[in-house]
Amino acid sequence: MDRLGLADIARRAGVGVDVVRSYVEAGVLTPDATGAYRSSDIARARLVSALVEAGVSLHAMAAAIADGRLSFRFVDLLMPDPVGLVPVSSAADDAAARDQEEAIQRILGTKRDAGDPIREDDLAILDVITRAVELGAPGDRAVSMVRSVGQAAKKITDLQRDFIDEVLLTPAIARTGSPIAALEATSETRYAYRELGRRLSALLLERFVDDAVFTNLVELTEQALAEGGVQAPALRETVVFVDVSGYTGLAEVHGDLVSAHQAGLLADFVQDLARVHGARLVKTLGDGAMVHATSAHVGLEVALEAVSRAETNGIWALHAGVNTGAMVRRDGDYYGAAVNIASRVADQAGPGEVVVTQAVVDAWTGDNVDFTAIGPVNLKHVAEPVALFRAARRQRQAPRHRDSESRA
Repeated sequence: MDRLGLADIARRAGVGVDVVRSYVEAGVLTPDATGAYRSSDIARARLVSALVEAGVSLHAMAAAIADGRLSFRFVDLLMPDPVGLVPVSSAADDAAARDQEEAIQRILGTKRDAGDPIREDDLAILDVITRAVELGAPGDRAVSMVRSVGQAAKKITDLQRDFIDEVLLTPAIARTGSPIAALEATSETRYAYRELGRRLSALLLERFVDDAVFTNLVELTEQALAEGGVQAPALRETVVFVDVSGYTGLAEVHGDLVSAHQAGLLADFVQDLARVHGARLVKTLGDGAMVHATSAHVGLEVALEAVSRAETNGIWALHAGVNTGAMVRRDGDYYGAAVNIASRVADQAGPGEVVVTQAVVDAWTGDNVDFTAIGPVNLKHVAEPVALFRAARRQRQAPRHRDSESRA
């Protein structure tokens, strides 16, 4: 842990030395025997500064600290190494830097007033954008990418916050009857949950990055093999992507808890369908699921039954995409152009629809499904247009009514 002086706290908290000294006098900050301060004192100073700016009396806080009604010990546990501020004079001030700072404002939705210090982590984000541009990315595309990552990170943070509130903080407040007492009682556990969340996010990110890189390697290798005249694997399997139609809008309307419940219902529903038909649920995708089948017949049966029975099972309307082709298996998952195409095909289906490729139509051997041609469609990250068809159960014709019985 850093050992900081009074001036260090003032600089990184974005306040004057006299202000920090007043916090020491109020009992908000307490130096050790050598006169040094901890990194967490930056967070204490920033918190108290925000409270004072909002109209809370420093004198009243000092009195509450003196008689034991108020303590900021929980800050040390929750923010042992907080983000500090960088004075404007220490930051780059050329035109490019100002343009990038405007990008940060668009990404995070915050605006720094003229003369205000800059957060240290904001400068680090600016550095990421700069580095991406140096590697050849267009500036606007780099900003767009960072914005998207930021939105995903915010979603993860909100989920972790709701989890901690539910399992830790709300019960502690009910038990102690005091938010401050609850914060002090739960700070150590809360920080441990925070570190678990940080570790989980990093692990899952690396897991998905590895998955994405391997997917790309397989697809590029397939292209190279084809160009080199190497015959593709003869084995043809079928993959089905089942997704909730309009999931993003539904999630915004119904909230995270209902959406999470729907995701659980969908996973169980598709797994049961796959098992009944002899297919396998490969993975769930939040708003969808991926199923592997050894034949086009099985895969299409799963898709048709999923979209037709979803709403009667309390699940939001589904759509599905099906493709048949050669695939590569690794760690229980499937990769290759055939899988990528199936995923993109699902995007072409409307609520209650199943869309399939020519390969599925060619492999179909039943007589109870009608295929309606959509036409060649350009799919994202697929080089050539793909012929697509809507698949639907063939309607049984009603038996003809006999006006009279045959007479002998």
